[in-house]
Amino acid sequence: MLRQCGALRADIRAFDVGYAVSRAGLPAGRSVGLITVSGGVGVLMADDSIDFGPGPGRDAGRCPGKVQAMVPFAATRNPLDITAGQVTNDHTLLDKAIAVMLGTGRYQMLAGFMAAQGLTDLGRERMLTMVRGVREAHPDVLVAMCSVFRERARNELGPAGRAGLRGRPG
Repeated sequence: MLRQCGALRADIRAFDVGYAVSRAGLPAGRSVGLITVSGGVGVLMADDSIDFGPGPGRDAGRCPGKVQAMVPFAATRNPLDITAGQVTNDHTLLDKAIAVMLGTGRYQMLAGFMAAQGLTDLGRERMLTMVRGVREAHPDVLVAMCSVFRERARNELGPAGRAGLRGRPG
């Protein structure tokens, strides 16, 4: 009956989604690109995206060759896994991988898992630069990045991305 009436079954994650959408607006479409530094979390993200919508699709569009040129052992399908070690080692990799993924024009949403990258000052600066760059280059793409953030990072990143950030304090 609920499905026939268009109701959605909600769990606790729906509150986070509702909060983010209330701050950032609705995405232009339902296609989601997933980027992660952990293959296991990427699988969980893919499963969740299926629960909330059409899922991640089979690949990252025209990404595989470009991404493998940067990280030869990256998982280039959607979710795109560029590994924590590589992101920590190459501070430009996250921005480059996101640019490649969003440059395909396939995605109206981008969700990312960055582990504890948001805990350090360098990680906070990199995330802030990334969020501002994505907002400028792709203003219609809804971006959600998950990391462990200190309060200062949440306070800076929220307005930069036009969305509130939630996360466990570090």
